Amino acid sequence: MVMEFSTQGENFLSGFPIGNGKIAAMIRGNASEDRLTLNHEKLWTGQNKNNQIENVSAYLPTLRALVEKGDVFKATAFANLFWGGKGGISKIPAPIDDYVPAGELCFSWKDKVEFINRKLDLENGAVYTQRKSEKAGNIKSSFFADCVSGGFVFTVKSELQTEILICFNRQQDSRLWYATKKYTDNVITFEAKYQRGTKFNVQIKIVSDGQANADYDGIYIKNLTSLTVYADISVNGGKFSTQNTDTQESFRLHSEKFSSLMNRTKLEIAECENISAEDLIAKCKKEGKGNVALYKLYFDYGKYLFLSSSICADLPVNLQGKWNDSLTPPWHSDYHLDINLQMNYWFADKVGFSEFFSPLEKFLIRLAENGKVLAQRLYGCRGIVFGHCADEWANPVPTAYGWAVWVSAAGWLGDHLYDHYLYTKDKSFLKRIYPYLKSVAEFYEDFFYSDANGTMQIVPSQSPENRYGEVGCFPVTIGKSSANDVQICYRSLTSAIEAAKILGVDEESCRVWQGLREKLPEFKIGKDGRLLEWDKEYEEIEPGHRHFAHLYGAYPAKLFSLEERSEQYAACLKALDFRIANGSGQTGWSAAWASVLYARAGRKKEFRDCFNKLVVGCTTSTLLDLVPPSIFQIDGNLGGVDALLEAAVSVHGECIYLGQAIGSIINSGRLEGVVLPGGHQLSLQWEDGKICEATVFFKNDSSIRFYLNGHYVECPGRQGEKKYIN
Repeated sequence: MVMEFSTQGENFLSGFPIGNGKIAAMIRGNASEDRLTLNHEKLWTGQNKNNQIENVSAYLPTLRALVEKGDVFKATAFANLFWGGKGGISKIPAPIDDYVPAGELCFSWKDKVEFINRKLDLENGAVYTQRKSEKAGNIKSSFFADCVSGGFVFTVKSELQTEILICFNRQQDSRLWYATKKYTDNVITFEAKYQRGTKFNVQIKIVSDGQANADYDGIYIKNLTSLTVYADISVNGGKFSTQNTDTQESFRLHSEKFSSLMNRTKLEIAECENISAEDLIAKCKKEGKGNVALYKLYFDYGKYLFLSSSICADLPVNLQGKWNDSLTPPWHSDYHLDINLQMNYWFADKVGFSEFFSPLEKFLIRLAENGKVLAQRLYGCRGIVFGHCADEWANPVPTAYGWAVWVSAAGWLGDHLYDHYLYTKDKSFLKRIYPYLKSVAEFYEDFFYSDANGTMQIVPSQSPENRYGEVGCFPVTIGKSSANDVQICYRSLTSAIEAAKILGVDEESCRVWQGLREKLPEFKIGKDGRLLEWDKEYEEIEPGHRHFAHLYGAYPAKLFSLEERSEQYAACLKALDFRIANGSGQTGWSAAWASVLYARAGRKKEFRDCFNKLVVGCTTSTLLDLVPPSIFQIDGNLGGVDALLEAAVSVHGECIYLGQAIGSIINSGRLEGVVLPGGHQLSLQWEDGKICEATVFFKNDSSIRFYLNGHYVECPGRQGEKKYIN
């Protein structure tokens, strides 16, 4: 699990990332310089943390009348006027914070050096660079973000004496109230504070056997053969990490923890080209198609990125994980709540990373506190509602005029919480998150209105991020009971009912929610067999739209599957075929979602094509996921891991399908340690696309139904028992 390159990455998109969840760095440079962009998960500008919205609930009847009248332009314009917030297409700055870098740490060699290679050790969570010079011989550098003690550790070892300049810089930022930098012979400090916002400090300690001399440019160190740099960032008075000065012991503990996590689930392949990752990626991009070695590397890299964004984290993984080099990043590098945040966590439980769900849980509980205020002020309802994006402050006020009028973000994320329970069966977790699930259901209880036929309708409603009708410049149409909203409502009410029954609470509320669920609009299928995206058949404005919001019921919700509501499931796949045929799946996260959907269906060719597009066509030279034109987003990387897992192990209703599509990209291989709902662990091996061996380790007394090689297998087992599936 090593990515080796013979060339140094000179820009952010070609760098190597390290991180422990709290802090992160992107490492790049040139032949004679290593540059590290430093990030801290809580370093947001802090200028919009008290963002609020007026009470506009009195305008809801007017909006609903416009929707019922069928005047989609007026309805969309009216909805955005009162519920759309600022930002978006309004040309008014969005009241949401930017996730910003702490600065850039540079190591520059003053000797004439030759760059040899750089390596990203995925298994142990470290980056290495190697150079040589006539004067100093071999020069080796290492970089890791300690996942035990919490800080950065950087080292340089030289055969003979060499000379280096260490400096720290940050781009000019007019929003800062002050910024001060100080060099001494062995310490660099940087302190800054945003106007009305966040204060942060960077501390860099240097230990070497050379002669150090600080001046305005940085710290020059001459005649050194050994150098260790300890770096850390504190935000808003937070403490610096207590770092272990025994570097070898520190790395031993770090690598033991990191590698044990990376190896919880392992993908092994039968054949692999013996070439470097650099050559492998370049070859596949030139040919326009991946191979088994690239797919395995992509799988391992996705796990690495998730762990490096999560191990010591308090906050969940944002749009760019925890890596960003811009003071004004695309979409603020925030939390998008209409697919992107969710996709970041789709595979976490499946590979045994359940403990790293905690930052998301805590963030959602904070969102819910603010969501109660929003539900009252926006719609006059109990319960919780979110806008479609948020920042560190977990205040989901609508902040994207044109996109933000959507009521189902809280429901979608609540389903994610309940899915986590289904994997862990942790009743204490269910007790903690049940108030959230209940609040979502209570919002729908107040928000629904009954039409003349007794059907419970959802208005305002949208299908993120799509449109129909004549809506002028608006990118999203506001209408009635979109498929996405109906499906999320149905699943949210189901989750609340099931959770309440498990906990033995709220029997009367369950009856109410059950009645509401039965009166929701049908999951409608159009004349051409496609699942309808909206309440009626409308002319497609963007037939190749990137978002598959109306296919939420097929995945991740699994309302429709091979085993349950198979007619709607087939209609979802037909809708997906239509989107892809018209050019969808060109962004990383969209290609990942399409890959998951085709993998679940066992559509091998379509899965292979979409997955190949994701891995080869939507990545940088170092496999970072891309959104056009050249924007890094981590959701595609993490969603891609889930797609590969779904190709091998897919849950449909009460049955687990094995090997549905994995053979189309990896003809023969082995997957160990996949976690199933209930916490059971599965290992499977396949040859020529057929399952040849499968075992399950039971975490509790259960009977699991499998489908493999064309037949069903009932597999009962007791806690602690390992059984072969045949």
